[in-house]
Amino acid sequence: MKISVFVSNEEQYQFAKRYDVDCIYSSSLKLCRCHTEVYYLTSRVKEEQDLPKRLLVQDFGTIYKEKGKSFISNYTLNVANSWTCELLVKLGVQKIGLSVEIDLSSLKCSSLLKYPVEVVLYGRVEDMILKRHPEMRDGDYELESRNGKYPVKVDADGTVHIYHKKPMDRISELQDLKNLGIRFARLDFLDETVEEMKKIFVKCGVQEKLA
Repeated sequence: MKISVFVSNEEQYQFAKRYDVDCIYSSSLKLCRCHTEVYYLTSRVKEEQDLPKRLLVQDFGTIYKEKGKSFISNYTLNVANSWTCELLVKLGVQKIGLSVEIDLSSLKCSSLLKYPVEVVLYGRVEDMILKRHPEMRDGDYELESRNGKYPVKVDADGTVHIYHKKPMDRISELQDLKNLGIRFARLDFLDETVEEMKKIFVKCGVQEKLA
């Protein structure tokens, strides 16, 4: 199984590239332009110009608009059936991020496994995205409710991303996913330190590259 990594900042990127990972993704346009091998997570709420050549897409419109580029689809595209997988493959998508709602039992009974699908093993799922907020500016916040604290990130253009209070963790299912024939998996890092990243890499068997 090949494992890819989503990073949020330069420090996480520098740490991840020391390890034997398949691909690195990020929503930081600056980071993706500095490191052209990183796949840029396209936005769902704004028009974007001059996108990098490698894209982690969240909608079909970007695929049609950015023809000729390298595509991987994000889990937020909510792919859950073979018909959508077939269409994405025909459009040139190299890996297909499955909806995080698909569990092991659903995978066993589906025809998704014949496609190059990618499963999220670990990470905070994005609960909500807003175009802008009158008070929030570029930076990191927390939204506190009676159910807990939700991390919030605001992009330079004002786009607000609200993440789930706890990371989703399917690492215990890793061997079962391998046994099913899943070839690609993904780890998402939002505000984790490099020490926390290392612990997760060890759990998933991701090895440091040989010098």
